Amino acid sequence: MFGRLGAIGVYALVELGGPVGVTIGDLLPGRRLALSAELGAIGAALFAFSGWRMLRRRDDQPPARAATFALCAFAFGMVLLTAIGRVNFGPGQALASRYQTPVIVFWLTLVLFGASGREPTARMRTGLMLLALPLQVLLVTSEAQFVAVARGATAVRNWVIPAVLANVADGQILAVTYPDPPTPLARRPLLVAARTSVFADAWSTWLGTPLRAHVTVTPGGCVGEFGATRRVADTPTPGWRATGWVRLAKSRQAHPRILLASAAGEVIGYGLGGQDLRRLTGKIPAGGALDHEWIGAFSGRDPTGVTAFALMDDGHTTCRIGEALAVLPEAIYAPVSPANQPGKPRSQ
Repeated sequence: MFGRLGAIGVYALVELGGPVGVTIGDLLPGRRLALSAELGAIGAALFAFSGWRMLRRRDDQPPARAATFALCAFAFGMVLLTAIGRVNFGPGQALASRYQTPVIVFWLTLVLFGASGREPTARMRTGLMLLALPLQVLLVTSEAQFVAVARGATAVRNWVIPAVLANVADGQILAVTYPDPPTPLARRPLLVAARTSVFADAWSTWLGTPLRAHVTVTPGGCVGEFGATRRVADTPTPGWRATGWVRLAKSRQAHPRILLASAAGEVIGYGLGGQDLRRLTGKIPAGGALDHEWIGAFSGRDPTGVTAFALMDDGHTTCRIGEALAVLPEAIYAPVSPANQPGKPRSQ
């Protein structure tokens, strides 16, 4: 560890300056990391100066002020511990949003400690408000990026859900959310037994049962297509990925839930609608809007006759989307290993 004190220090400074550095860095491309480190250095210097003042006048410090500095020191210590444990990931990893909560506590308590050193005057209050105004503007302008990050994370999670529900080892999809793709399906029995996570909904228990035992198929009600299917897994059974688009017949609203049934009428897979799959498919859908796409997964040796149905909001009726318009070339994604990274097909 002592041989990496410099790297640990840089990581800690980047993490300290992250909340403001990230926001300003969006306005200055390429400067996010440097700005965060520079602001972190300012914060560390202010913390050291505040600590010196605290020790110098420790006998006449009010308990509330001492407690404020103690909380600031605790947050600073959390940053150092994170840096020691995560330094191997590089300073860029210090900007992960999950690390920003203790850093924000650090800055807030540092400001409170400094402001509590003297009785506030009207001029001080005005100055603080004027100082806070540009910070609030920066905060508002940064919200768009966090919304985009949240939407991206939700979209990726939704791609995985059908594969987990249908027990399809789609390595490319599973690797997006977990570094070891086999693990989510290996833990699947625990989720099923506990009826938790994606298995908390009643429709998750329909796999392997007759579709008409749960729902009534009604004509119309939705417009869409089952665009294509591709074999993506060998085990535990031959697995397929399905894609298409669907929306309500009388509005532009997307259908959130899709059921995939075999030619014999048995539920063999699931899908989720309202998706934008351009990052996955690399193309714009043939019909409907971008957020009308759906992605699904099903098991079976032959995709012939497999039909997609949109489950209505009442949970008891469905409308028929159709059968697959195309069966794409097989793309089995091999398990992750040092020589075979996620997303690289074994055969195409």
